[in-house]
Amino acid sequence: MKVNIKLQSSKKMIIKHIAICIVLFNFIACNTNSFENLLKSAEKGDAEAQYKIAERYYYNEKDCNKAIDWYEKSANQGYVIAQHKLGLCYLEGN
Repeated sequence: MKVNIKLQSSKKMIIKHIAICIVLFNFIACNTNSFENLLKSAEKGDAEAQYKIAERYYYNEKDCNKAIDWYEKSANQGYVIAQHKLGLCYLEGN
């Protein structure tokens, strides 16, 4: 009886691990594709996409110069959050 319970428990753990791997794989694939699509939208002038690209450069890539370029593009279109973040970058001396 104990062996059977342990075996069922092990199968459940394996299934959980496989499910987690599938979710992570899909997240990575979608995240890469999303960035490319977001970049295309940003280059076409989408203020929200420009802001999101700026956030990616600021937080993930640690590239303040590229982030500020994108914050400026978004802020110049009146995107308030980008205006705020751009102000914070200037305040921090970036």
